[in-house]
Amino acid sequence: MSENIHRSIAVYEELKGVLNSLEWKYEEHEEDLTIAFSGRGDDLPMKIVATVDKDIELLNIRSRMPCKIPEEKRIEAALMICATNKQFMQGTFDFDAGSGDIYYYISNTFIGGTLSKEAIEYMVAATTFIIDKYNDKFFMFAKGMMSFEQYFEWLAK
Repeated sequence: MSENIHRSIAVYEELKGVLNSLEWKYEEHEEDLTIAFSGRGDDLPMKIVATVDKDIELLNIRSRMPCKIPEEKRIEAALMICATNKQFMQGTFDFDAGSGDIYYYISNTFIGGTLSKEAIEYMVAATTFIIDKYNDKFFMFAKGMMSFEQYFEWLAK
């Protein structure tokens, strides 16, 4: 087995250890080093997928927001996502203007090494914090419960 596969398995096992220490339930897909888990923040549920990419030695944690942006609101949503991403040092929202889906991603490389338990804990915590902070705002915008202008007022606070 190549060194990058050994490192990838070590990161995958460390991720499972972090989720176990948090007492989170998860679904393993060992064949592609993927784990699906969910959580619930203050309001909406969060479905999260973490994948260890053995080829490029990268841990990627991602989540699709629980709403689709209606077609007539997608240009405004794209502007909202751009403004929101300026708030982050690590991690990003991605907007698929074709489908109206919004995703959050955070990644970390482990080329030539592994990731510490603390680095993985940070990635999981950052993901759940960011999703919980923004998912309800995107949902409210998609459903007409928050305007474009109201989102920017909230973002500026």
